[in-house]
Amino acid sequence: MKRFLLTLCVFITVSIIEVQSQWIQKSDFTGKERSGAVSFTIGTKAYIGLGNDGNGKYLNDFWEYDSNSDTWTRKANFAGGARELAVGFSIGSKGYVGTGLDSTSTYRKDFWEYNPSSDKWTQKTDFEGLERAMAVGLSIDSKGYIGTGRRYSGAYYKDFWEYDTLSNTWTQKADFSSTARGGAVGFSIGSIGYIGTGYTGTYKKDFWAYDPQSNTWQQKTNFGGSVRGYAIGFSIGSKGYIGTGWESGVGTHIDFWEYDPIAYTWKQNADFSGTGRDNAVGFSIGTKGYICTGSDNTICYKDFWQFSPLISALNDSKELNKFKIYPNPTNREITIESAENTTVQLLNIQGQVIKEIRIKTEKETIDMSELEANIYFLKAENNNDFKLTKVIKL
Repeated sequence: MKRFLLTLCVFITVSIIEVQSQWIQKSDFTGKERSGAVSFTIGTKAYIGLGNDGNGKYLNDFWEYDSNSDTWTRKANFAGGARELAVGFSIGSKGYVGTGLDSTSTYRKDFWEYNPSSDKWTQKTDFEGLERAMAVGLSIDSKGYIGTGRRYSGAYYKDFWEYDTLSNTWTQKADFSSTARGGAVGFSIGSIGYIGTGYTGTYKKDFWAYDPQSNTWQQKTNFGGSVRGYAIGFSIGSKGYIGTGWESGVGTHIDFWEYDPIAYTWKQNADFSGTGRDNAVGFSIGTKGYICTGSDNTICYKDFWQFSPLISALNDSKELNKFKIYPNPTNREITIESAENTTVQLLNIQGQVIKEIRIKTEKETIDMSELEANIYFLKAENNNDFKLTKVIKL
């Protein structure tokens, strides 16, 4: 009986660790707290700027985050002037920012390119839609896109425009197929763009895919959480993510959801570990996602959080032929049985590779005796199939 209770306690602890490990707090954003900022990523670095400090001050500063060193560096101020609720995205080695609302309550349509190599901003051809804020900006392959958005006067938009960096021109594409709105989220997975949620007098949860090759929209499965606006969205690999945001009568959200474009399904991940907020920025670098800034309509934030989808991948792994590990849990070593030429990686809770072996004789061992007691993962790959398995070191 005692042994059974001990085992039960171990697995309860494991469950708690799994949930907590998906979010890790990183170094706070070095700029001032704000809401309605913009962000984009280039390589292993992210850029955050603009916004409103919550006390009526509009901001034009810009900051670079280095994901390798977890450090922030002040960069050249945005040359278009202070504003909030603009859009930002990257294409290749350049970043782009446009639209938004400035301190004179003027809606903007100017469009700017940022070169991180020279730390300079260059004005490009104005966005050719009407001036607006709370639009969606995203990039698909080598083109940029801006669409939807609103004015506080009550005008909502559903037009959708493509930007070509080579010709510095805008081309109007097929209108967003659903209701005009502001405060939606957008991201791309491969060569397809996605837009969902938002506000158009009521809060929304519908979700749509845009194919630039056919210039068509297709409705997908509704967002898995409740209706909301002013949430964040980004993609990591082949999956999309939406979380946080605001819902009337509820307030700010902390739930966080993963979209599978193959199965057309939503799966709830661990809740965002920071305070509920809207008008934050969200982006991805490599295999990690990030959330920063935002407001709960009382104060603005500058805390910075990293999301790892590693644990959620446990449910996505495929069965490998003859794959077996034992003992699990273990206090010394694990034995792996699998087909020959299977590559096996041992990863820690942050997704870092600790050891790697190749199965040569259908049975190999990995010594874990020197590792700390914790949760680890084994990732086995063979012929493009993989298996991700949890391993407990006692």
